[in-house]
Amino acid sequence: MADAAETSPAEGTVIWEPSPLPDSHPLLQFTRRFGEATGDAELANATQPLPYERLHRQSVRCMESCYRTLIEVSGMRVRPPPHTPTGSFPVTNREVDGAERVGNMPITGLRWLPGCTVNVAENLLRHPGASLVSLAEPASGIPRRVLPYPQLRRAVRQVAEMLRDVYSVRPGDHVAGYLPNTAETVVAFLATATLGAVWASCSPEFGVQAALDRFRPLRPRALIAADVYVFKARRFDYLDKAFAVAAALDDEKAVPLLVVPHGQSAAELEPQLHGRPARCFPALYDAAADSETTDDTTQQPPFHYIRFDRDPVVTMFSSGTTGRPKCMAQGAGILLTQEKEHLLHCNLNADSVLFFYTTCSWMMWNWSVAALARGCRLVLYDGAPMLSGDGSGGDRALPPDDGLPGTADILWHIVRRERVTHFGCGAKYLQMQEQLRVRPPPLPHLQTVLVTGSPSTAANFLYVHRAAGAHVQYCSISGGTDINGCFALGIPCRAVRVGELQAPGLAMDVQVLDERGQPVCNADGELVCRNAVPSMPLFFWHDDAHMSRYRASYFARFGECVWQHGDFARLVVRPGAAGEDEERSLVIRGRSDATLNPGGVRIGSAEIYAALEAVPEVEDALAVSQAWHDDVRVVLFIKLAGSTPSTGECDAALQQRLREQIRRQVSPRHVPQRILAVPAIPYTPNMKKMEVAVKRILDGEPVPNSDACADPTVLEWYREVARRLQQEKRNR
Repeated sequence: MADAAETSPAEGTVIWEPSPLPDSHPLLQFTRRFGEATGDAELANATQPLPYERLHRQSVRCMESCYRTLIEVSGMRVRPPPHTPTGSFPVTNREVDGAERVGNMPITGLRWLPGCTVNVAENLLRHPGASLVSLAEPASGIPRRVLPYPQLRRAVRQVAEMLRDVYSVRPGDHVAGYLPNTAETVVAFLATATLGAVWASCSPEFGVQAALDRFRPLRPRALIAADVYVFKARRFDYLDKAFAVAAALDDEKAVPLLVVPHGQSAAELEPQLHGRPARCFPALYDAAADSETTDDTTQQPPFHYIRFDRDPVVTMFSSGTTGRPKCMAQGAGILLTQEKEHLLHCNLNADSVLFFYTTCSWMMWNWSVAALARGCRLVLYDGAPMLSGDGSGGDRALPPDDGLPGTADILWHIVRRERVTHFGCGAKYLQMQEQLRVRPPPLPHLQTVLVTGSPSTAANFLYVHRAAGAHVQYCSISGGTDINGCFALGIPCRAVRVGELQAPGLAMDVQVLDERGQPVCNADGELVCRNAVPSMPLFFWHDDAHMSRYRASYFARFGECVWQHGDFARLVVRPGAAGEDEERSLVIRGRSDATLNPGGVRIGSAEIYAALEAVPEVEDALAVSQAWHDDVRVVLFIKLAGSTPSTGECDAALQQRLREQIRRQVSPRHVPQRILAVPAIPYTPNMKKMEVAVKRILDGEPVPNSDACADPTVLEWYREVARRLQQEKRNR
């Protein structure tokens, strides 16, 4: 893959060292306050280096005190139960009813902040430094737009009133967003949350059926869409597609549509809506809004307060690669999870600028928007991460651009021009940047690169270190849509080691279990969490009274007290310095359901991909297991570097080199039995390899939701290969 991988440092090598935390740093302030609350003198008097392992251990042991301290330090706005002094309310119902009566997970009755009420939008809008920057591909003709705090708050109020008065949206109703990543999308979400209604979204590249699979079970009161979205120098008109979704959401009548004039003015759009059940989205950028610099109580959005422990705020969807997406109802607990991560782990503040390349179908969109609570500027972008310039595949070609230089480095130039301090992307994006030998411009303001979506390789760490600067902290983060947050991520007080996630998240009892369900260190196993996380789903929509689908998703293997997340991982434990606790970090090997199991030995596909980083002929790869008589065999698909796609059997010499590389770098058990060249590797729109879908295809099982693939036509080639491999199996 990348030439630089040949000189990549070994896994575990220190690649970044932290500077001492200033006394005002929120993590240090939190540690001291938490130490005082729990009677821990070492934490109460914490100095440098901050004892993170002790802090983490105490945060798990005293979970309720941890979150109570977080609420105090962050300034989160929560209304306590009647006649309860602020700060003395219970964090969970275990504090009231006792641990013997209430289990440690949502399915066993655990509730967060019982009796408290909250409005999520009020919390995200509480800091006057918050603002939005909305961008699209440079040649799109869509200008850069800035929405400062007064206009943002005004727009949220205006849209909330429209949803309430025109669309009859009430607390508990759903509003669905079929939208690109723009300021209007953020405003629509905040307006929905203002009313105590429930937000659900997917991005406009999803087809009609894929959108219906997500939205129809929710019976939304309104659908919000845009006229166009932009991708790879093309404008894609999707208004007709949005009307088709709206018409099919309800059996009796079309759900009303609210249309954002993204690619044209409202005056140009309105004639297209005439006589149809649709209206234009209110204008966010106008002279009247620009002149509004104050925001007194008479101008507040109509905040409706919901029950913290019971009422949903967002509905999130699983990827749907192996069936209809799960519809997960998440409550105000997302505030606790995301405030903790933004404030304590990422150090986001009013001086920060966050830019995460994401679509509205990925949880990282929700995670990013929540950073407004820290008062930061949020950069939004509608477009491709790299611009090919070939103009293929869209409805309307865009004119050539004379603005930003280059095509592959567009995101880095956004980072430079917007003075981004925290940049987020997928590991796959960094791999492609290195393959194209992209060297970003100087990035003096960049502090942190947040990387997720798939396991980071050593080459990813080294690329950012060399290309973005040695001053930049590489934060590999891992969690999921299911919790709208992270189980493991970065921390500002500890060194970054190649290939590793720096630390488990605070207040999370993250462990790795072996086949017998026993905790193991420095060995691969199942990633689990042995205590509740506030943002775990309240329930699945249309589940039964016993929460059977919820239970089957996370608690089937290790019981109702252990959340099995579905990742294959290693908990790395190292001795601490003299007198200090041992240090724990994590390595993610890949999804458990995509784990390879030849000869009964479980191995992670990420290790194979890491070994192939040093092979320049391989641009991308996908490793899956295929049922093979009484065992399984490993099948490796590779996309060869170069402009001409190759398919079928690989050159024998290359196959031999690949097998030797994998045997030498990983182990003989990882060596694939079959190596085939493919024209493309299938990905979801969020740039996650579709290993499980390909495995199902090879084993002759159906893949019921091909729309979960960014390019569903790619799967057809694998179906043809599966027929040949099945014949090969029958002949042996």
